[in-house]
Amino acid sequence: MVAAKLRGKHIGRPRNPILEEVVLAHSRIEAGEGTIAEIAAGYGCSRKKLAQELERFALNATGA
Repeated sequence: MVAAKLRGKHIGRPRNPILEEVVLAHSRIEAGEGTIAEIAAGYGCSRKKLAQELERFALNATGA
């Protein structure tokens, strides 16, 4: 694990977006600044997880 961290690799589960990131992502998607996949990559989480969080907080967005 130490060697992986020295190489800059993340160890463990992927992070989940926090509420503020989900709200910001929703506004960025609505403004046409990118797709869910592009914005999720910027936050370091998966497209699927960001879409789930958008739905969970009833911030449905369009985009692939």
